[in-house]
Amino acid sequence: MAEDAAGTTYFAQGLAGRRSLAALKIYRPRPDVTAVLDRYARWKPILDRFDHPHAARLLDVGLTSEGRLYKATEYFAGFPLTALLTSSTTATVTVDADVRRSLARQLASAVRAAHDVQLVHLDLTIQRVKAATSRGPHVMLLGLGSRAIFEGATGDPMGDVAGLVTLLRNIGVAVPESACETAAAVEQALATG
Repeated sequence: MAEDAAGTTYFAQGLAGRRSLAALKIYRPRPDVTAVLDRYARWKPILDRFDHPHAARLLDVGLTSEGRLYKATEYFAGFPLTALLTSSTTATVTVDADVRRSLARQLASAVRAAHDVQLVHLDLTIQRVKAATSRGPHVMLLGLGSRAIFEGATGDPMGDVAGLVTLLRNIGVAVPESACETAAAVEQALATG
């Protein structure tokens, strides 16, 4: 599906338990394999408890038979949220303001729910979100917790909120300055606005 400096992502189907589609990223050789697996073991209880309809689950982190790290995440069929950028020269998908607000509320709900369980996204950017509109507006936050596990990064909820507000404004959804304190405040402003 994709390739970057860190590794290659494949479209996969789970074989054990619930048969679901997954995005399977196999990383290039790394010197910190043990540290990554240790961080995953620490984060796994929180990640297992976190279940939100607008956040793709991290299904597993482990080693291939060749000793390379892999990450399996829930697959979501949709278009990158970047397709909704408000600049007339960059927009590639046209959706009305009501659909954009619905997607924004869903995303704010996912970030708030993650913060409620002390899970900080750490890299909330428009590139880490996909959307679909074919069966009603639906947004999916990708990569939740990945930076904490693979990079050892520590999170800042205010960084997530700033990223959320920037992302929403970039797709044409107004967020009042008074609501930029927490993800819950953003969610509330979008519900009433």
